[in-house]
Amino acid sequence: VLQLNESKAQSELLLASIEQKSGELTPIPFKLAINFKKNAKYLKYAAIPIIILLLSYVTGKINWFSDSYERVVNYKTAYEPPAPFQFFVVNADLNVVEGNDFKLMVKTAGEVTPENVKIVYDDETYFLQNTGAGEFEYVFSKPTSNITFRLNANDVVSKPYNLAVTKAPVVTGFEMVLDYPAYTQKRDETLKGTGNAMVPQGTNIIWKVSTSATDEVFLYAKDTLPFKKT
Repeated sequence: VLQLNESKAQSELLLASIEQKSGELTPIPFKLAINFKKNAKYLKYAAIPIIILLLSYVTGKINWFSDSYERVVNYKTAYEPPAPFQFFVVNADLNVVEGNDFKLMVKTAGEVTPENVKIVYDDETYFLQNTGAGEFEYVFSKPTSNITFRLNANDVVSKPYNLAVTKAPVVTGFEMVLDYPAYTQKRDETLKGTGNAMVPQGTNIIWKVSTSATDEVFLYAKDTLPFKKT
């Protein structure tokens, strides 16, 4: 019985000690744990990365960090420095009908504005006309076939572009077959290279047209009539 009483007293003493320690370990409020006034002088250093990110976003170079990270990870890969400017073709399309001039309009955008831009095609190099800050023009004179070209300035070379030349529709031949009425006693005849003729009443006329790069031909008179393809 004496031994049990001693054990009980020791347990109560242990519990009282634990409660006392728990009170001492009560969490300290965060605002008391950190002295903001003392650490305010360090806030300017924390603002530096935020300012850098904002400037990167405004200048359009938000990918600089990911690009640098990729170069570090792939350190064995050779990287070329980014071009100081880019070429932009302003034309809505690169199509022209054969025999017509085509004016190519180009703009550059970037940190550097080149003074001269060259165009390379058919193993020849020509200068574009400078029409303003970063704006250039070049006229293809009556091209007859498709042209693949590149733009070049300050060692910056554009991707290849293709000017598509559409064949112009052309009438290559014209003839009139005249079927005279019986009362004239005239033999039928064919007139080539003309669409004009004086014929007696009752004559049947057949127009025959030869064309190139043409899908349809129409006769425009009082009524619009299509030619039959043969």
